[in-house]
Amino acid sequence: MIGVVTPVRNRGAWSVDFARMLDGQDYPLFRFYAVDSNSTDGTPEALKSLNVAGASILSAPDSAYWTAATNIGVARALADGCDYILTINDDAIIPADFLRAIVSAAERAGARIVGSVIAFANTPGRLWGVGAYNDWSSGSFVQLAMAGAWDDALDELAISSNGLMPTHYLCGNGTLIHRSVFNEIGLYDVRHLPHYHADSEFTMRAERAGIERWVAPSARLFNRFTDAGDGIFAARNQRLFSLRSANYARPLIFIIDTYCPDELKAQALVRYFVRFVKEPSDRTWSRLLRIVKLIDTVAADRRVVCADFFPPSDSALRAAEDLEILLSLSDATFLSLLYPILLRRLESDEERTQHAEAIRSGCCRGDLVREILARPEAKYHWSTHTTFLSAYLTQENGSADVFASAEQHLQSAHTRLSHLPSQAEARARIDAAACLSPASEPSEALNVYMNIDVLCMAVTDPKAATGVHRYVHNVMQELARDTRINLQLFHAPQLVNSATELCAGILAGAKFAEHNQRPNTGVVFYPYFPFSGLDQRFEALPQIFTICDLFPLTNSDWFSAAAVAKFNGQLRYLTAADHLLCISAATEGAVRAVFPTLSATSSVAHLGVALHSGSYGDAASASPIASGEEPYFICVGTIEPRKNLSTVIAAMRHLRAPAVQHLRMVVVGQAGWSITAEDLTNLAGTDASRITFLGRVPDEQLWGLYSGAICTVFPSLAEGFGLPIIESFSCGTPVVTSNGSSMAEIADSGALLVDPTNSVDIAMAVEKLATDPLLRSALAQEAELRSRHFTWEACAERHIEAFKRAIARKQKTRLSP
Repeated sequence: MIGVVTPVRNRGAWSVDFARMLDGQDYPLFRFYAVDSNSTDGTPEALKSLNVAGASILSAPDSAYWTAATNIGVARALADGCDYILTINDDAIIPADFLRAIVSAAERAGARIVGSVIAFANTPGRLWGVGAYNDWSSGSFVQLAMAGAWDDALDELAISSNGLMPTHYLCGNGTLIHRSVFNEIGLYDVRHLPHYHADSEFTMRAERAGIERWVAPSARLFNRFTDAGDGIFAARNQRLFSLRSANYARPLIFIIDTYCPDELKAQALVRYFVRFVKEPSDRTWSRLLRIVKLIDTVAADRRVVCADFFPPSDSALRAAEDLEILLSLSDATFLSLLYPILLRRLESDEERTQHAEAIRSGCCRGDLVREILARPEAKYHWSTHTTFLSAYLTQENGSADVFASAEQHLQSAHTRLSHLPSQAEARARIDAAACLSPASEPSEALNVYMNIDVLCMAVTDPKAATGVHRYVHNVMQELARDTRINLQLFHAPQLVNSATELCAGILAGAKFAEHNQRPNTGVVFYPYFPFSGLDQRFEALPQIFTICDLFPLTNSDWFSAAAVAKFNGQLRYLTAADHLLCISAATEGAVRAVFPTLSATSSVAHLGVALHSGSYGDAASASPIASGEEPYFICVGTIEPRKNLSTVIAAMRHLRAPAVQHLRMVVVGQAGWSITAEDLTNLAGTDASRITFLGRVPDEQLWGLYSGAICTVFPSLAEGFGLPIIESFSCGTPVVTSNGSSMAEIADSGALLVDPTNSVDIAMAVEKLATDPLLRSALAQEAELRSRHFTWEACAERHIEAFKRAIARKQKTRLSP
């Protein structure tokens, strides 16, 4: 008998979904204990109405979620005689054989604690975690193992002879525990770990008791967890004194104090803080210092007062207290805090060794502090305390009577704090300051770090110079000339030679991001997937990606197996995206349909084309086709199955009427895959003499070919945008194109829309345009007007709007309490 214990609170839809999945399990012997912590959304009522067999809906106070509520369910399951307890959350998505898989694995191995492989529900193949671990020296404790890895990484893990994978610790989501374990080590620790990390600590206790912990490879569940909303860097998890924050100080202190070796305690907490708390304020650093002081104190001498963890509001007073506390710590702890407190960063191994040797040799701590504070690096963080620092740095005595050295300044601070302004007074001061601000002061340019891997790749591989290449090049030029943007380019290290060559040409005078740069303002922009991974220099910035289409994922038969595999790997980058720029509404709709729970926001930025004027006679004459007397229509695009040229060739057979029997088909585009120009020529049969393949041509010649054509035929099976449509429009040439995907959206009334799979439809549309000058003239005029809606300036403007919104959202997240 399995007791399934699930704490629930105000996630009614998920709770009901989970109960239904549990009801559909093929394992018959289980009881379901849903412990509701005072939900206000009708969760307990909804669960009761399902009438799931063996279900008990238990009540708990609001404060019970997670640990106390879980204990209520576990205690009830044990009292009911359950042999195993499965703790699992209501955000889990489980297959119908989940219970059978995990119970069978535990029974076969005789294992008393068995966890699950947990994957992200919204990113197939990406692992949320496979067990957990503690690495005290690096500050990575109570961390998920293999977090963010992909399924194939499981192949590298060792499988024991019992069919299970050994693990250090486990989370409470999908963990099966034999009743004897609770009898031996007790329930979860409510007092010290009321919400987060009680599950990990439970298995740490089990380790001390000699109980092995395992993961069953066959037991897989998926959770609705998202990095942005629930991950360690989510806004609520950046609060050190919030009960439901993963960085809540109380459980972290308890776990370190109970399980970490004494010599690593301070180091573990400080490194954890630096790794997992983003852009902490001065007050947050000050709180950390006070927490470490508590850990540094012998347990018997500790006197915990809540006020000790709330530093003074006045920055100078807080700085003085911080230095006094720093100088009072034990040697090892002092060294662990020296650089984090003074320079807001971790020390290097060389720096730590150097200062440890100085302490051993009897060097005065005050002298070490003064030496570090005198560095230019320190002035950036302590610039607001110049009066206080000047007093401190000139002390002859390094013994750190910090308050005495800053007495005059602190007295002034206390005087300033003696009267707090009323709300009305504060508003008046703000309004007065606003009046004094110059209204015309120019705003600071927005830093945009743009990846140019696509441009670099085209230097050595001409096939990379596709529509994506045209898009990247034109948007880059528009952003570079916009005075609101400070554009800095970057590329994969492997492409440095190509970038150097580009700098002598189209990138002459461009500004590149510095190699040692780690900016904290602006955005990083990937106009296509990067060549070799995300650039970690820009990890603190909002991540903006452009999505052209999802066809290798949704229509894999149109592409080579290698291209599909590569694209599927590239899609993993979307998990890091803050915003997606889609080149059409059709593309945006596809993204939302395929990835409905993707955390990134999205918007549409239609591509553009340079608006042309004048005649293309000179350019056209460069082509013997365009300068001939026989009329022709043009097809533009890479020669590959998706472009559907075979159906256009089939349409040629229907163009036999006298008025169109001499009409030629001109194909412009480089070879792609699976089908060649020779294949298409053979397919044409007797019409082969009417078809000319020009391959890739220079832009000037392409514009001439557009201008000289009766029409452009673009019957692609699917497109993210369809640049040839707008390019043809800008030359005043009407288009015959597909009635689906993005093509109808882009072409609108400037084209004849056809079923791309029907060769007769295509032939009839071409014949109409070839034989009806009035229709052709009307469509040409409409096409030219339509093209004016699609400019690279407008495209770049949509990008800038998205950049600003992404930054605003990031700032709002950081400011959220």
